[in-house]
Amino acid sequence: MKALGKRNRIVRALGLLLLLAAVAVGVERGGSLERARGLLKQGVIFEAIHELEMFVAEHPDHEEARMELARTLHRVKRERRTAEEAAHVLRINPDNSEARRLLTRIRIKLGRDLDRTDPVAVLDYARLCTRPETYDRAADFYRLYLDLDDDPLVHMEFAKMLYWAERYDEARAHLETYMAYKPDDVDMRQLLGRIVGSMGDYESAAKAYRQCLEVRPNDMDIQLDLARALMWSGQEEEAEKMLKEISRRSAEFDAPLILLASIARIQGRVQDEYDLYKTVLETNPNNKEAQKRVAELEAGNLLAIAVYTDRLVSYPEDDETRRKLVDLYRSEERYAQAYFLYVVLFFSLAKFVLFWWGQLTVLDIVVAMFCLSMERESMKLVPYSILYRIYFVVLTDVCKVIASIEELLQVQMSWGKLERTGRMGGEPATEMEKE
Repeated sequence: MKALGKRNRIVRALGLLLLLAAVAVGVERGGSLERARGLLKQGVIFEAIHELEMFVAEHPDHEEARMELARTLHRVKRERRTAEEAAHVLRINPDNSEARRLLTRIRIKLGRDLDRTDPVAVLDYARLCTRPETYDRAADFYRLYLDLDDDPLVHMEFAKMLYWAERYDEARAHLETYMAYKPDDVDMRQLLGRIVGSMGDYESAAKAYRQCLEVRPNDMDIQLDLARALMWSGQEEEAEKMLKEISRRSAEFDAPLILLASIARIQGRVQDEYDLYKTVLETNPNNKEAQKRVAELEAGNLLAIAVYTDRLVSYPEDDETRRKLVDLYRSEERYAQAYFLYVVLFFSLAKFVLFWWGQLTVLDIVVAMFCLSMERESMKLVPYSILYRIYFVVLTDVCKVIASIEELLQVQMSWGKLERTGRMGGEPATEMEKE
């Protein structure tokens, strides 16, 4: 028993010594920034650089330490390393004016001394200039490098920079050059989809994403990109189906729900949009987009309009619901809908207006199908004729009614130098007036 107790005490003592050693190492590492500053005060610059490099290796996002390292490297004229550290500082804090000034100073000096016939030096300088405020200069030197050495990998690198700079046409050209060299690069094909999607070519974007999914069928990032492309190309049902499947598999991510809410908003399903954003906030209360949209819906009348509209569909003869909808539409300055609800409410024309709208909608669909077939366009555009009937034609009809009233009352209209007074119901114009 005594031997066992003695052995336990030895084990505890060794454990305590190991713990103290670990604490000592942690203190030593944490204090390397202070030691580096002490070495700088003593003039031991290279030892200070070593200490600072050790510290930033352990604390890569420590802005103050990286700025100290950039200053020290600049003192010993190691410009390229200085530029790297200053650029890293700006990634941590884009508003760091000292790092920006230091980087600009180095860029000017290196550009002045640059050998423009040396491909390696030109490429290094192009990378150095890859900052938002110097994209033009970086692009010039990337082009110069490609004139000296047509490297497919640099085409890819240049395409990435052009994508960041929102120069999509040139980015697409360079990335397609790289894809001809390496067509099985899934990441770059995904980037190509994003580039052509940013150019508004959603069908090509969807095609690129589908090719990526053939290699990585379960990549959620690519699936979300494909859903966005489908949504913006009008294929909302397919996008919605895909997003629901993603959300079912990955309930902890809110991106699919945000996109589903966007589809609901496009389709005018306000209640569904609101419910989806509320679901997002249940899983991620700090989601700014969801917070903002929920606040907008709760502060305005859109949510109430959606509720009363659904109630009116279920109970079409409910006059009280119609009155509330009229008031809500007027408060939202949606006078076209308010006007027709007013007519339906006070003249009991609900069924006639419904039949009239239905007949005209069918006519719009037939005309749209005829035009699309003549122009050889996609029949997927036909459903937009329904939106045309619901919103734009209703507004046009109301404008016609108001214009007829102005004509009847001979209300004067002015638009810049043009002036006109309604003549409906007045005396016919004389020959002199006609002239």
